[in-house]
Amino acid sequence: MASVEIEALTAGLKAWGERTHRATKEGVQEAGTELKGVIRDALGRLEYPPASPRGEPPARRSGDLQDSVQQRTLDVDGGYQQRVYPSIVYARIHELSGWAGKGHKSFLPKRPYVQPSLDEFRTDFRPIMIDAWREALPGG
Repeated sequence: MASVEIEALTAGLKAWGERTHRATKEGVQEAGTELKGVIRDALGRLEYPPASPRGEPPARRSGDLQDSVQQRTLDVDGGYQQRVYPSIVYARIHELSGWAGKGHKSFLPKRPYVQPSLDEFRTDFRPIMIDAWREALPGG
């Protein structure tokens, strides 16, 4: 009788581990989707013209920068990592500043939008993961 109980316990723990693993991936993906939205919102706050003030996210001209924000889920060492990033060639220079244009004659001041979005989102990550893991609990 004890071996039946141990087998049931082992099967239950294995199933719980599988549910937790799936819930982790789903939570990380949901968090990435939310962060992607926060970054896109930051890039849509101001319309061009005029250019945005220094230190503020770039003003929206064509929407290409905003539309370039992507997310990818990576399997890393048995866990998951979410990459959320703008993919357009000039994305980084807006975030960090630098010389641009023909002959690199124009200086673009720092207009961060990724790091402030991440800072804003940081407190939302934990509840997303707690909810995902709660669903994985037996009877959850």
